Amino acid sequence: MDFDGLRAWMFGTFLPYWLDRAPDPRHGGVIERVGPDGGPIDVPQRRTMVQARALYVFSHAALLCTGGPAAALAERIFSALIRHHWDEAGGWWHSVTVDRRPLDRRKDAYAQAFALFAMAWYHRATGDDRARLWADRTLAFLDARMTAPTDGDDWGGYVEELSADGRPATAPPRRQNPHMHLLEAHLAWYEATGDALWLERGRAVVDLFRRRFFDGDTGSLGELFAGNWVPAPGADGRLREPGHHFEWAWLLGQYHRLTGSVAALQEADALYRFGQAHGVSRAEGALSVVMDQVDSDGAVVNGGRRLWPQAEALKAALARWEIAADTAAAEEARARLAAMFATHVQPDGPLWREQLDEGGNDVTQFLPLSSLYHLHLAFAEALRVMQKPKTQL
Repeated sequence: MDFDGLRAWMFGTFLPYWLDRAPDPRHGGVIERVGPDGGPIDVPQRRTMVQARALYVFSHAALLCTGGPAAALAERIFSALIRHHWDEAGGWWHSVTVDRRPLDRRKDAYAQAFALFAMAWYHRATGDDRARLWADRTLAFLDARMTAPTDGDDWGGYVEELSADGRPATAPPRRQNPHMHLLEAHLAWYEATGDALWLERGRAVVDLFRRRFFDGDTGSLGELFAGNWVPAPGADGRLREPGHHFEWAWLLGQYHRLTGSVAALQEADALYRFGQAHGVSRAEGALSVVMDQVDSDGAVVNGGRRLWPQAEALKAALARWEIAADTAAAEEARARLAAMFATHVQPDGPLWREQLDEGGNDVTQFLPLSSLYHLHLAFAEALRVMQKPKTQL
């Protein structure tokens, strides 16, 4: 698959299929998962994160296309999200039932981040000012209820989750991941509105990354932390996910593009190099595929190959190509795209393989619609960087 082929596949196969299959015809929003043949699989919940990711996908699709189906679906998802997933006491529930009653009343930072991100793209696509209102509500809830103790004199980020009764959960380790997606949301809102407030919030996340998440000695990214943002004890504190190295490299590249931060570009380079050196399977004669987990020394912890790290590696290579005119990254992006369609994504259909083991065998027997976010964003970035014009659905 080359970039011209990607364009035809995305607008002729991928988006038309999911515009038809993703919607939940009974209760609004989208379904949770499908089988390997694309048939819907019944599950008892609708997670806020999945609905928010779908809102992003079809909002972004509405910007890429001159036709209206994507915008109409985005409006239906938005309406279902604000009607059924928001707790009037504040915050987005983790999940609701299939008939849209509260199910899991926890409030996790990850879901709040994706709701915020999705609203930015919905506002950008439609101009609907309700999205800004809901973004303000989400921020107010995060600041009032989920702000963690300060880190010395500095912002300490957000707690991982609140229990159903509103208390901060203490059992899960703290993770960089929700904060990474909050940075993504802040940058998306800045690009949607030009309001410097969002860039300031993004800067606070980048500062937290520098102080706590980034391991300058190894050029790597920590995943799991204790309550005071020191690495979690034992193997958890040494765990590294190459996919997140590439995801942060892309995000820091976007932060550099918007702010001119040289430090962000240097940190993105370090993360990219760690991911390339230690996170990519390069067995002789095999395709270059991103592995799931290594440790801080680069030793393989889990050599499986999930879909999403492949998409993040493509985005990171595209960012280097766009920002630094790195010709090696241009070749890497082409190789990443070809490898994704050789190992994970159907080149002649709209489906994918979600998770493979080290031997290339399927691990999961379903496709979560949450992965549409990774696929669409990576492929839309490829088309943006290649400066492809709009098309008609």
